Amino acid sequence: MSSHTVFFIPTPCPSFFPSVRCLGFPRPLAFPVSKDVIELTGIVEECFPNATFRVRVTSEQAAGHTLLCHLAGRMRVNRVRILPGDRVKLEMTPYDLSKGRIVYRFSPTSASPGAATSAPLPSSPSTPGAITPASASSPAPTSNGLVAGAPPPQSSAPVASSPSAS
Repeated sequence: MSSHTVFFIPTPCPSFFPSVRCLGFPRPLAFPVSKDVIELTGIVEECFPNATFRVRVTSEQAAGHTLLCHLAGRMRVNRVRILPGDRVKLEMTPYDLSKGRIVYRFSPTSASPGAATSAPLPSSPSTPGAITPASASSPAPTSNGLVAGAPPPQSSAPVASSPSAS
Protein backbone atom coordinates (compact mmCIF):
# COMPACT_ATOMS: atom_id res chain seq x y z
CA MET A 1 0.00 0.00 0.00
CA SER A 2 1.36 3.34 -0.95
CA SER A 3 1.17 6.27 1.36
CA HIS A 4 0.96 9.42 -0.62
CA THR A 5 -1.05 12.49 0.10
CA VAL A 6 -3.23 14.18 -2.41
CA PHE A 7 -2.96 17.94 -2.68
CA PHE A 8 -5.80 20.00 -4.15
CA ILE A 9 -4.61 22.26 -6.95
CA PRO A 10 -7.04 25.13 -7.60
CA THR A 11 -8.11 25.55 -11.16
CA PRO A 12 -8.03 28.98 -12.76
CA CYS A 13 -11.21 31.03 -12.61
CA PRO A 14 -13.47 30.23 -15.56
CA SER A 15 -14.81 33.81 -15.68
CA PHE A 16 -14.30 35.67 -18.93
CA PHE A 17 -14.44 39.02 -17.16
CA PRO A 18 -11.36 39.82 -15.09
CA SER A 19 -13.22 42.25 -12.79
CA VAL A 20 -15.54 39.46 -11.58
CA ARG A 21 -14.21 36.78 -9.31
CA CYS A 22 -15.42 33.21 -9.35
CA LEU A 23 -17.63 33.83 -6.34
CA GLY A 24 -19.32 36.74 -8.07
CA PHE A 25 -17.76 39.50 -5.97
CA PRO A 26 -16.19 42.42 -7.80
CA ARG A 27 -12.49 42.93 -7.52
CA PRO A 28 -11.54 45.91 -5.32
CA LEU A 29 -10.41 48.94 -7.26
CA ALA A 30 -6.68 49.60 -7.38
CA PHE A 31 -7.11 53.38 -7.13
CA PRO A 32 -9.14 55.51 -4.72
CA VAL A 33 -12.34 56.99 -6.07
CA SER A 34 -13.18 60.49 -4.94
CA LYS A 35 -15.93 62.76 -6.15
CA ASP A 36 -14.14 66.06 -6.69
CA VAL A 37 -17.03 68.01 -8.14
CA ILE A 38 -18.55 71.39 -7.44
CA GLU A 39 -22.36 71.30 -7.38
CA LEU A 40 -24.14 74.45 -8.57
CA THR A 41 -27.57 75.53 -9.72
CA GLY A 42 -28.26 77.56 -12.83
CA ILE A 43 -30.69 78.55 -15.54
CA VAL A 44 -30.43 77.25 -19.11
CA GLU A 45 -29.96 80.12 -21.54
CA GLU A 46 -29.39 78.39 -24.87
CA CYS A 47 -29.62 74.92 -26.42
CA PHE A 48 -27.02 73.47 -28.79
CA PRO A 49 -26.83 70.17 -30.70
CA ASN A 50 -25.77 66.92 -29.02
CA ALA A 51 -27.47 67.71 -25.68
CA THR A 52 -25.20 70.68 -24.98
CA PHE A 53 -26.45 73.81 -23.23
CA ARG A 54 -25.25 77.25 -22.16
CA VAL A 55 -26.11 77.68 -18.48
CA ARG A 56 -25.93 80.85 -16.36
CA VAL A 57 -24.96 79.96 -12.78
CA THR A 58 -27.23 81.34 -10.03
CA SER A 59 -25.46 79.80 -7.01
CA GLU A 60 -23.64 82.21 -4.72
CA GLN A 61 -20.31 80.39 -5.26
CA ALA A 62 -20.10 81.45 -8.93
CA ALA A 63 -23.07 83.74 -9.51
CA GLY A 64 -23.22 85.20 -13.02
CA HIS A 65 -20.73 82.82 -14.67
CA THR A 66 -21.72 81.13 -17.90
CA LEU A 67 -20.82 77.48 -18.49
CA LEU A 68 -21.05 75.14 -21.45
CA CYS A 69 -22.75 72.02 -20.06
CA HIS A 70 -23.63 68.61 -21.45
CA LEU A 71 -26.41 66.32 -20.31
CA ALA A 72 -25.49 63.53 -17.88
CA GLY A 73 -25.84 59.93 -19.01
CA ARG A 74 -28.73 59.08 -16.69
CA MET A 75 -30.68 62.05 -17.99
CA ARG A 76 -30.02 60.92 -21.57
CA VAL A 77 -31.19 57.38 -20.79
CA ASN A 78 -34.36 58.64 -19.10
CA ARG A 79 -34.91 61.15 -21.93
CA VAL A 80 -35.22 64.19 -19.70
CA ARG A 81 -35.93 67.20 -21.91
CA ILE A 82 -34.24 70.51 -21.12
CA LEU A 83 -35.49 73.82 -22.52
CA PRO A 84 -34.19 77.38 -22.22
CA GLY A 85 -35.38 78.89 -18.94
CA ASP A 86 -35.27 75.60 -16.98
CA ARG A 87 -33.58 75.55 -13.56
CA VAL A 88 -30.97 72.79 -13.39
CA LYS A 89 -28.43 71.35 -10.97
CA LEU A 90 -25.00 70.95 -12.51
CA GLU A 91 -21.64 69.53 -11.56
CA MET A 92 -18.34 71.13 -12.44
CA THR A 93 -14.85 69.69 -11.99
CA PRO A 94 -12.12 71.88 -10.52
CA TYR A 95 -9.92 71.05 -13.54
CA ASP A 96 -12.00 72.88 -16.18
CA LEU A 97 -14.07 75.74 -14.79
CA SER A 98 -15.74 76.58 -18.11
CA LYS A 99 -17.57 73.27 -18.60
CA GLY A 100 -20.10 71.31 -16.59
CA ARG A 101 -22.54 68.42 -16.54
CA ILE A 102 -26.30 68.80 -15.99
CA VAL A 103 -27.38 66.14 -13.49
CA TYR A 104 -30.90 67.25 -12.46
CA ARG A 105 -33.75 69.38 -13.81
CA PHE A 106 -35.86 71.11 -11.19
CA SER A 107 -39.61 70.91 -11.74
CA PRO A 108 -41.15 74.23 -12.80
CA THR A 109 -43.46 74.27 -9.76
CA SER A 110 -40.72 73.87 -7.14
CA ALA A 111 -39.36 77.14 -5.83
CA SER A 112 -35.81 77.24 -4.57
CA PRO A 113 -35.14 78.96 -1.26
CA GLY A 114 -34.46 82.63 -1.86
CA ALA A 115 -35.76 82.61 -5.43
CA ALA A 116 -38.53 84.95 -6.46
CA THR A 117 -41.74 83.17 -7.35
CA SER A 118 -43.62 84.26 -10.42
CA ALA A 119 -47.36 84.17 -10.94
CA PRO A 120 -48.65 81.38 -13.19
CA LEU A 121 -49.43 82.38 -16.73
CA PRO A 122 -53.12 82.55 -17.70
CA SER A 123 -54.13 79.46 -19.59
CA SER A 124 -56.00 79.66 -22.85
CA PRO A 125 -58.79 77.24 -23.70
CA SER A 126 -57.39 74.10 -25.27
CA THR A 127 -60.33 73.51 -27.57
CA PRO A 128 -62.09 76.07 -29.73
CA GLY A 129 -65.47 77.06 -28.43
CA ALA A 130 -64.65 76.12 -24.84
CA ILE A 131 -66.43 78.08 -22.17
CA THR A 132 -64.16 80.33 -20.14
CA PRO A 133 -65.16 82.13 -16.95
CA ALA A 134 -66.06 85.80 -17.39
CA SER A 135 -63.40 88.18 -16.20
CA ALA A 136 -63.64 91.78 -15.07
CA SER A 137 -62.21 93.04 -18.35
CA SER A 138 -64.93 91.45 -20.51
CA PRO A 139 -67.90 93.66 -21.41
CA ALA A 140 -70.99 93.15 -19.27
CA PRO A 141 -74.37 92.40 -20.88
CA THR A 142 -76.84 95.28 -21.10
CA SER A 143 -80.41 95.26 -19.77
CA ASN A 144 -81.76 93.56 -22.93
CA GLY A 145 -79.21 90.71 -22.62
CA LEU A 146 -76.98 91.80 -25.50
CA VAL A 147 -73.34 92.69 -25.16
CA ALA A 148 -72.54 96.25 -26.15
CA GLY A 149 -70.48 96.44 -29.34
CA ALA A 150 -71.23 92.84 -30.38
CA PRO A 151 -73.15 92.05 -33.56
CA PRO A 152 -76.76 91.01 -33.00
CA PRO A 153 -77.37 87.25 -32.88
CA GLN A 154 -78.63 85.59 -36.04
CA SER A 155 -82.18 84.35 -35.88
CA SER A 156 -82.83 80.74 -36.82
CA ALA A 157 -86.53 81.38 -37.64
CA PRO A 158 -87.45 81.08 -41.32
CA VAL A 159 -87.82 84.38 -43.10
CA ALA A 160 -91.29 84.93 -44.61
CA SER A 161 -91.11 86.07 -48.17
CA SER A 162 -93.62 88.60 -49.44
CA PRO A 163 -95.48 87.77 -52.60
CA SER A 164 -94.26 89.94 -55.39
CA ALA A 165 -96.14 90.87 -58.51
CA SER A 166 -94.85 89.24 -61.56
